[in-house]
Amino acid sequence: MEIKTSIHTFFLLVGLNRLGKEVFLEKIILPQLILDCEVPPKFVHLEQNAGDFDQKLLEAIQYPANTEYVFVSVPHLADEFLDYLKRHALKNRYSIEIFDFGDSKSAFHHFSDAKVHRVDYRENLTISSNYEAYATCLLPENKTYHIIGDTHECVAELKTMLEDFGFQFDESDRVAACPPDDQAFIFLGDFIDKGKQTRQMVEFLFENQKYFYFVLGNHESFVYKYIRGEIKGANQTIVDTYFDSIPVLKADAELLAKFNALVKNAKPFYELKGRFIATHAPCKNKYLGKMDEKSLRKMRNFHLNRDMPIQDQLLFLKKEASEELPFHFFGHVACANAFRIHNKVHLDTGCVHANLLTAAITDGTTVQIHSIPSHHHTTLTKKLPHLF
Repeated sequence: MEIKTSIHTFFLLVGLNRLGKEVFLEKIILPQLILDCEVPPKFVHLEQNAGDFDQKLLEAIQYPANTEYVFVSVPHLADEFLDYLKRHALKNRYSIEIFDFGDSKSAFHHFSDAKVHRVDYRENLTISSNYEAYATCLLPENKTYHIIGDTHECVAELKTMLEDFGFQFDESDRVAACPPDDQAFIFLGDFIDKGKQTRQMVEFLFENQKYFYFVLGNHESFVYKYIRGEIKGANQTIVDTYFDSIPVLKADAELLAKFNALVKNAKPFYELKGRFIATHAPCKNKYLGKMDEKSLRKMRNFHLNRDMPIQDQLLFLKKEASEELPFHFFGHVACANAFRIHNKVHLDTGCVHANLLTAAITDGTTVQIHSIPSHHHTTLTKKLPHLF
C-alpha cells in the first residue's frame, strides 16, 4: 500500500493490540518517512493515556511547529478524544490521517473529512509526502539575511539599496561585484505592477536571480495565473487598475518567459528554523510554514477591506506577537512606517507611493531596519496610514 500525505499531519494508529505500536512505528512507518526525504522530518509519538499527553501535543503542534508529523496511538476511539484532536488539528492547520488495523470497530462516521486507511500489517506500506517541497523553503544557517519589502517595479531604488549592501552593477545592470557569501538577500514579493517599469524590473531580476531568494507575492501569483488562463471571472476594472504588468508581459513572449521563470523560482515562504520566517503577507501564526492550499494563500495574500480602518484588521498581529517566537517578516500592506511588534516585523513602506523602500537585516537573533527614500511620484489621493 502506498499512502501520500502531507507534513503537519496527525497519524492516528488505531487498533494496534494485535501488532504492537513499537513494531509498527520502528519497522514500518519511521524508516519510510526517513527514506522518502533527504533530511529526516521531525516527529513525536504520543500515547493517548499518557499523563502529559495534552501538554506534549500542544508543544508539538503550536507555532513554531517543531514537528512535521505527530503519531498518536489510539487503542480505543472515544468520540470525545477524537473531537479533541480534530479541534486542535483545525486550529493549528494539521491534517489527520487514520491507520485502522481492523479491530477498532469504528465506522469513523464523525471523521468524514479524514483519510482513513484500512491496513493489514502484513502489507508493504510506503508513505510519501510533500516534505521535499517544504524543505526547499528552509534557509541555510550561519548567514546574515537582508529581507527587502515590496518593490513594485521601483528598479532604481532597489539597485540603490543593494549597492548599500555591497553590490556593484555594470552598465547592463548585471552584478559586477557582490557581498561575501555569508550575506544573503530575500525579496518579499510583489516586484511587479504599479511602478510602470515592468520590463526593467523583470530583466534586472532575471539577469541577477542567482544572488537572491524570492518569496511569491500575490501580484506575481495573480498575473502568472491570469495570463495562463487559470483565473476566470476576474473583475476587469480591478485587473486594469492593479495589474498593469499584464499587457506588457502578454505583448512580449521573451519577457513573459523570463517572468514565468522568476515565478517558478519563488517560494511561498522562507524559513530559518527556530529563528525567523519570511512571508509576503501578514497572516495568523497557524498558517506559517504550512503547505496546504489555504495556508499558502494566507501567507501570500491578505484581503483588506478599504472601508474599514487598516490597523483594526491587523490587530491579530498584536495579539499573536511574542518575544519568545521566531521573527515573522512580511510586507504586502503599504503604510508610512516599518513597524515591529515583538517578533512581528512589517517591511512594506510604499516605495511605489513616494515613501520608502525598507529592508530588515538579521542573523536570526537581532534585527536592524534600513530604509531609503523613494523617487517615485504617487497617484494616491490619501496619505499612507501610519500603523502601530
